[in-house]
Amino acid sequence: MRIPRAGVAATIAAIGVLMVLYCLAKKEREQLLTGAFFAAAGLRIFQFMGPMVELRYYSLLFVVVFLGGHALLNWQIKRGGGGPEVAGDFIVYGVLGVLIGARLGHVLFYDLDHALEDPIWVFKIWTGGLASHGAVVGLIIAMELVAVEFALALPGGGR
Repeated sequence: MRIPRAGVAATIAAIGVLMVLYCLAKKEREQLLTGAFFAAAGLRIFQFMGPMVELRYYSLLFVVVFLGGHALLNWQIKRGGGGPEVAGDFIVYGVLGVLIGARLGHVLFYDLDHALEDPIWVFKIWTGGLASHGAVVGLIIAMELVAVEFALALPGGGR
């Protein structure tokens, strides 16, 4: 399915603006930075994407897993007595770990020659090229980083 980039940019920017407005109205800071990032990303899309964006099932699956994973993690943390910022912190690390790991996995295992010829192509994730096994490795690394960060935040530095 092909979508005009204006629609993609407007949707991403609108989600970011709504997140920022919600955080300001509820006086919650957890998603403020994420909302600002989405709003800025929506505005910058025109510089990097072509006039049409191809929407693929694989990318939709990533979005559904991120949103569902955040909702389940938030629910589990609240059940355990934790604060909502914990899920927000983890999802940032998790999304970055999955996306970076998936892209690097594809580049290293399937398209290294293309990456060596055009290094900027590595950053163009909308052109396709994500590997699920790279995503798993990226998520494991992200989970380790979050665990270390939370352990260091405990009284006594996690000892």
